[in-house]
Amino acid sequence: VSALIALAFGLVVGRRVAAMQQQSALERAERAGEAQLEAQRRDMISWLSHDLRSPLARMRVLSEAAEDGLAPPDYTTRILAEVDGLNLIVDDIATLSRLGSPATPLHLAATDLCDLASDVVAASQPLADRLDIRLLGGTSGAVPVSADPAELTRALNNLIGNALRHTRAGGHVRVDVESDGPTARLTVSDQCGGIPAEQVEHLFEPGWRGTTARTPGDGGAGLGLTITRSVVEAHGGTVTVAAIP
Repeated sequence: VSALIALAFGLVVGRRVAAMQQQSALERAERAGEAQLEAQRRDMISWLSHDLRSPLARMRVLSEAAEDGLAPPDYTTRILAEVDGLNLIVDDIATLSRLGSPATPLHLAATDLCDLASDVVAASQPLADRLDIRLLGGTSGAVPVSADPAELTRALNNLIGNALRHTRAGGHVRVDVESDGPTARLTVSDQCGGIPAEQVEHLFEPGWRGTTARTPGDGGAGLGLTITRSVVEAHGGTVTVAAIP
């Protein structure tokens, strides 16, 4: 009887110890996750502070030059350009906040992904021409999806804009749309010259800038690809990066 009691007691203690160890591991993982999020938040605030401070400083210099009668002839145009840049940053921040809120619904509608992609490619053509880059599009017929056209347009605009900025003059960027059964796939291919493997996992992080993936001065707050990921995931999809042979 004593042996049975001792065995039962040992089993109970063992289970409790295992449960405590599991709970401790979960708590450690949760703390590590929270620490990582906090580090990302601090980095993002630092980046945003820099991105906001730079155009404000340039606007101040132009304004002081105007007061002294030394402003360049196009100073009003340059100030307006800085204001547009600040508006872009604010819009990116507001969009990311909105997409991250569960209370913000998507306005789903029957949408032809091919038509949507064609419209975005056409709208991006002037930028491609200015950068001397061929912007190509390919489809496999109509690809109907249930989606929020405005949000998908924003996501694709971000992808194409990023691809154009990091493709050399004389190169090309290609947008392809295809359907594989229940899955619709949209691919943006560029000639950026490759992204270091250690940077790929950071591409969609808020505010992250790499030496080739993102560079200061691109405009906005470095949130374009993060917004794209948020839009895609809000539609139940995934976004990935892969090297093309």
